[in-house]
Order: sequence, then structure tokens, then C-alpha cells
Amino acid sequence: SANCAACHGSNGEGAVGPRLIGIAGTMTEPKQIATVTNGVSGSSMPAWKNRLSPEEIQAVVAYTRQTFK
Repeated sequence: SANCAACHGSNGEGAVGPRLIGIAGTMTEPKQIATVTNGVSGSSMPAWKNRLSPEEIQAVVAYTRQTFK
């Protein structure tokens, strides 16, 4: 989504936020879901739990894991 691309780049290449290419090999799916849900304290990664439903977060994580191999 545009929200993610603002920091992670439109192709997952990384920008302000870290690179998402290869995320499935470096972070477990549950950890990635927790990161998107709760954000990362002390970083620019916001918590999305108040803006996206659990199903939407799961869909974002599945999308990044499949798309940015």
C-alpha cells in the first residue's frame, strides 16, 4: 500500500524504513505480523493495530512475503 511504500519503497527496496525484499527469509511470519501490529519502539515504524484490522494486517504481511522475494 501507499502507506508502506512511503518508508519501505514502492518495490520493497527500502528507503526510510528497511528493505522488505527477502523478508520471508529474515523474519518469521508471526514476528512480522507483530511488527506491523505493534510497531517498533524507538523507530519510525508505527503500530497499525488501530488503523488496520487483524485480517488486513495478515493480508499486508502475506503480500509482502509473496511479492518481495
